[in-house]
Amino acid sequence: RLTISTNVYVVGYSSATKYYGDGSGLYNIWAFVEAQFMPNPAIANLDMNGWQINNVSTITIQGGSVAISQYLPSDNYNFAVSIGSRSWNNRDYGVGVGHKSSYNRNYGVGVGCDAANNQNYGVGVGRASSNNFGYGVGVGYWTNNDKYSGVGVGGVASLNYSSGVGVGYYASSNYGAGVGIGYYCNNNYNYGVGVGYYAENNYNYGTGVGAYTSSKSSSVALGYDADATQIEAVSLGAGAKANAMRSVVIGAGCVNSSANTDTVKIKEGYTLRVDSITIS
Repeated sequence: RLTISTNVYVVGYSSATKYYGDGSGLYNIWAFVEAQFMPNPAIANLDMNGWQINNVSTITIQGGSVAISQYLPSDNYNFAVSIGSRSWNNRDYGVGVGHKSSYNRNYGVGVGCDAANNQNYGVGVGRASSNNFGYGVGVGYWTNNDKYSGVGVGGVASLNYSSGVGVGYYASSNYGAGVGIGYYCNNNYNYGVGVGYYAENNYNYGTGVGAYTSSKSSSVALGYDADATQIEAVSLGAGAKANAMRSVVIGAGCVNSSANTDTVKIKEGYTLRVDSITIS
């Protein structure tokens, strides 16, 4: 053992298995550190070998993708973002956030477990909200195949397309700017609107408001189980059925026949009160 109490000046190289002591006065060693720990990013990766990077204020990523997952960043490319276990293969500005949120591409976004394969500006938010594309949006559990600007909001609110909107559990297959709002509001299309539990099959500008309502072209049905089965017909009241073209039925359970075209029927026992009326 050699102990030196004063200074040592080495003209050449000095090497040892380990150096001990206060290194705060060391200088001119950056080139060595840079060569060992800061390789050229254009040709190499910074491998932390499992060690953490702590106390970072800002991380700036230029020209690459972000992957916080066990999969290699090479599986995510062209400004993609993958966050979550098994979140991978998100590409071309696609974003996947959540377990198995993968294959979101071309500006597609998937947020939630299994929110995958949302593409071409499609958005899926929720467990297994997948395959929404062409500006389609699905929000909720298993909201799939909402496409071409279609929107589905609610569990299994799927297959809304061509600007169709479905809001509610299983509010599906609304298309052609049709709107279904409520549980199982399906198949409202061509500007048709259905609002209420099972308000479905309203089409060609028809409107149904109330549970189990349905209406045909340019018709209106208001009330529980009210139907306007012919064009330009109006049904007002629970169970009211307008079965003739351009006809009106008023009152709960009021029903006309298909022969009553261009007529108004008020349920027996009802009183019609008006301030004035002009008939021509």
